[in-house]
Amino acid sequence: LFHAADAVVGVHGGALANIVFCRAGTAVAELGFRVPHTRHYDHMASALDLRYLLVPLVPRENGPGASSVRLPDPAAAAAVA
Repeated sequence: LFHAADAVVGVHGGALANIVFCRAGTAVAELGFRVPHTRHYDHMASALDLRYLLVPLVPRENGPGASSVRLPDPAAAAAVA
């Protein structure tokens, strides 16, 4: 599935590790947090020659471990459409 994909969209988590099977040039959009210790897939995409986009989520006061998040701007959803 990942090898045949032209684009992959996913929430930050272990399932995105499957981008290792994508072809060079595949677009990868990660819904995640803009903090240094969550940039795993950005680095992986760079090493694999994938086109990476972080769609930042806004955590609640308890940070990346929050049980709920929101997009900072409804227009951000257009970036992954």
